[in-house]
Amino acid sequence: MNKLLIYLLPALAIAGPAFSQTDGKENTAPKGVRELFKPKQPHPSGSLLFAIFPREGSFKTQMMATAWEFVPSNEANPLTKRCIFGPSHWNADTLYGIDDESSVIRLQHKDGKSSPYGVRLYGIDYSTWDIRTYYQGKQAIGLGKVGEKIYMKIDNSPKVLNTKTGKFSKSSVNSVLTKGSENWLVELSGEKSKFGLLNPKSGEIVNQLKNFPTPYKFGAEISLDPAGNYALILGDYSAANLKNNGGFPLGLQFGKKSPLNQKLTLYNLKTDTSTDFMPTVFASAGSGRPILADGPELHLSEKEFRFTNLAPDKEGKLQKEWVVVDFKTQKETGRVAYSSWKAPVLEVTAEVSKVPDYLIKLTALFDGDVYRKHYNLTLAAMVHHKIIDLKTAKEPGKVRFDFASLSPDGNHLLTAYQNSFHYFDFVNKTHRAVAKPPELRNASMGVTGVRIP
Repeated sequence: MNKLLIYLLPALAIAGPAFSQTDGKENTAPKGVRELFKPKQPHPSGSLLFAIFPREGSFKTQMMATAWEFVPSNEANPLTKRCIFGPSHWNADTLYGIDDESSVIRLQHKDGKSSPYGVRLYGIDYSTWDIRTYYQGKQAIGLGKVGEKIYMKIDNSPKVLNTKTGKFSKSSVNSVLTKGSENWLVELSGEKSKFGLLNPKSGEIVNQLKNFPTPYKFGAEISLDPAGNYALILGDYSAANLKNNGGFPLGLQFGKKSPLNQKLTLYNLKTDTSTDFMPTVFASAGSGRPILADGPELHLSEKEFRFTNLAPDKEGKLQKEWVVVDFKTQKETGRVAYSSWKAPVLEVTAEVSKVPDYLIKLTALFDGDVYRKHYNLTLAAMVHHKIIDLKTAKEPGKVRFDFASLSPDGNHLLTAYQNSFHYFDFVNKTHRAVAKPPELRNASMGVTGVRIP
């Protein structure tokens, strides 16, 4: 979710406020929460809401981390304040590292003189707005979730949180490199073998990988094949390319792409063996990362994988090609022109914006924004419903909405633009605008879509 400060823009003309401060309910806050206002009746199973986590106030006044809900089915008052966590210079948000978990909320706050900040973890039942405090300490980072278990780092110590009991147990998982359909490839803590395959449901290490190559220190892209038998490790470079030349990799310059050999390792998770390939890619010099590589593109199927490589054509110019490698033999079986084969489109999920048919053409008109989720989809919906015009939408940086959050099924979107919340129902092709209450007009916010189980 985006955590973007609101840009002050002229307000839209919207009829009457449609929000309730506290639903008229008395404070029922548990320990670690200043005020809590539960709904009079639980939200029924299957209902949709958007949980909004603002940081209200300003540096001139006391800043407060709060929680609101936007319930589309509530025609009279869709927006209701549910919780005041307490003073904080930050807004609450979903747990770092857990994309599909909206019930565990992390709040950063000032923690005296010994540390710049502390962290609290809360568990929220959005049906009743029951809140419990799981943890209060220095740091909490999510690694992965399966069922009721959340693998995480608590004060730099590996733990597993059981969200049903609220209790923590020890874990050997220091980090999660990538996740397969059944097992996760993980870095182990305090083990003889640094890497292993974890069955996250049982918590058992299925296989210790003694010869797994240490990922490149500036970060590696790691992928698993559909069956979970092989890993592709991309991110290391040949030693010759890493020789320093006045502090920069040999032959690379800022803003100028040059050919570079990049190591691609095929690792057999069952036999603990590997084979290296060295595709050529275009790259330039970076600052935080010494090398910014453009590729290679990867595609994994059941029996083979493909990667792109730069090879000279008849005139000596470098052109992209696909190199095909058989998993079983770990040998190259052929090369084809880049244009002769197109990778199948991956299954679309809500996280990568499920675009409804009537917005596809509009969505394609925009260039995207890496700092805002669902940017093109939100612009398309706003243009379609005449909230903004197409000319304004196409001007780079002109339209600055506070956030864009999709429902879990991708059929509903909530955003905030100027002094209003905008809700879009893609199934019924409808739009609804709700004025922001005064305390949210200058608030930074985190938002997550929730379907009540």
